Amino acid sequence: MKRTICHTISNITKKARVSYPNRLNNVQLDNDSLCYIFRGFSLFDILNCSLVSKQFNKATQYNLYWKNLLTTYFEENSLYDNYQIAYKQHLSLNNFMMKHTTQTIQQVKKLGELRLSWKCLKSLPIGFNLLKNLFDLDLSDNSFELIPSEIFQLTNLEVLNLYYNNIKVIPKEISSLTNLKRLNLGHMCIKSITQNMYELTNLKHLNLANNSITSLPSDVSQLTKLTHISFWCNKLTLLPSEIGYLTNMSNLELSHNILLSLPYEIGLLTKLTRLNLRDNRLNAFPSTIGNLTNLTTIESSNNPLESLPQTIGLLTKLQELILCENNLESFPIELYSLTNLQHIDLWKNNFSILPDEIGLLTNLQNFRMFGNKLESLPKSITQLTNLIGLDLWHNPLKYVPIELKQYIRHSDSFNFV
Repeated sequence: MKRTICHTISNITKKARVSYPNRLNNVQLDNDSLCYIFRGFSLFDILNCSLVSKQFNKATQYNLYWKNLLTTYFEENSLYDNYQIAYKQHLSLNNFMMKHTTQTIQQVKKLGELRLSWKCLKSLPIGFNLLKNLFDLDLSDNSFELIPSEIFQLTNLEVLNLYYNNIKVIPKEISSLTNLKRLNLGHMCIKSITQNMYELTNLKHLNLANNSITSLPSDVSQLTKLTHISFWCNKLTLLPSEIGYLTNMSNLELSHNILLSLPYEIGLLTKLTRLNLRDNRLNAFPSTIGNLTNLTTIESSNNPLESLPQTIGLLTKLQELILCENNLESFPIELYSLTNLQHIDLWKNNFSILPDEIGLLTNLQNFRMFGNKLESLPKSITQLTNLIGLDLWHNPLKYVPIELKQYIRHSDSFNFV
């Protein structure tokens, strides 16, 4: 009788998830019978039965049942260790998911996305590598000191977020995640980049901000699909000329480093729309910056810039120019042809005069010249009819066009001292 039931259930489990849940629920057996039946099953079949039968599921929740099953039937069997390890993996992972998510492991296995941020995690459970369907994994804001090795077996991952952990090293095994498109390793303790990371040729977004990285290897040229790089708040002193191969780049974040210059090859990044160079040690831009004709924003505050190249006048799509706390005394006349400019921020520079050409920037909405050396304003500034904010505090102004004074009386957005 038991052998007949064993044979029947063995056939049923092959389609248990889809076709026969009711039939399994109608089979009523004691634990001894279940142990006898299950001894001929693979662990996969046992777990499948537990998914579709309430009775089987209840039985498999008891450690005593599993101990009896494993020690009685598999103690002398070479499969004993495999069964025991596999079950412990399942149990560990299930307990982990029940604690940290609202899903059981069976549900999570089907998921493509898993959010486990802010869980105080230091490690992942045995068996985490079973989540083969994951393509988006968020483990940010935890306490990992190493990238968990289980992750490197999740080869379908496209998004991996490990932001704000205590990780110091990027292991070579990261090269196994060849489908990655977004990788966030920001705000950690990383000092260098393993060459193996440059094998992730599908990467589009790379965040290594707020680390202690001192150089960007020339191998970065292999990541030709990159559109966004964030390296702010590191210790970079230069960029390799090979950065010019990243021709799909649209956003380059390099603020708060120690950059002394930019390579001429930066002019090859013709799809770039935003360039952030704030808080570096740049005293000039290369003339090739004029090739970046899709730029809409340049942010290069707190650098010792003394001048801008004439080629900046070629950036006809530029809307924001933020150059606070530099050593600029004037602009090249070509800049005043950039009629799409909406925001210019030049506070704490050394401007002593504004040319009449300032009136050509008719789309300008915000103009900040706080803390310069201006003694007068040209009458042409009254042509900026779209201006909604003008900050001229801490300038030794002696002359302001009367038309501008009349307008100022009716606005709280215009500041003069």
